[in-house]
Amino acid sequence: MEIRFTVPPDPVRARRQVRATLRSKFRKLYVLGTLLVIAGVVLLVGGHPSGYAPLAAGAAVLGLPWLLPRAVAKARTGLFAETATYELTDDEVRARTPSFGIGYGWEAVKRVDDTDGFWVVVVGNGAGALALPWKLLPEADRDRARAFLVARGLLKAEVPVRNAR
Repeated sequence: MEIRFTVPPDPVRARRQVRATLRSKFRKLYVLGTLLVIAGVVLLVGGHPSGYAPLAAGAAVLGLPWLLPRAVAKARTGLFAETATYELTDDEVRARTPSFGIGYGWEAVKRVDDTDGFWVVVVGNGAGALALPWKLLPEADRDRARAFLVARGLLKAEVPVRNAR
């Protein structure tokens, strides 16, 4: 199998890709932020003015999942002005822009998550991830790629929902 597709720059898609890729890390931030807020409120209710510190820190941590994707997407794609090329072959999956390139061999891929229009290719124990915008694949290539990933046991065998026309 050899599938190659190019996607134009899109700031909204870039942020969604980063959010999909970092989803599990964001869950940890939500838990940490919530615990800090609760600790701050408990201290304040108990009459300790030192409760403002964990309350403020918790609020900042809870705000990171909204601020971080934009900053990471901007850093990874310049000013959103780069076209990305994705390649899926029998040996590896690769993404390239003029200033950034990443690729993983299929033997290193632990799983592929189908999230919000992206296939998030997770490597090892979450050390690396790559978000492929599968909705931008031509339909014939999309079905071929899905079948390939299902055959390797990386993706669940679900039929994607398509718009009826």
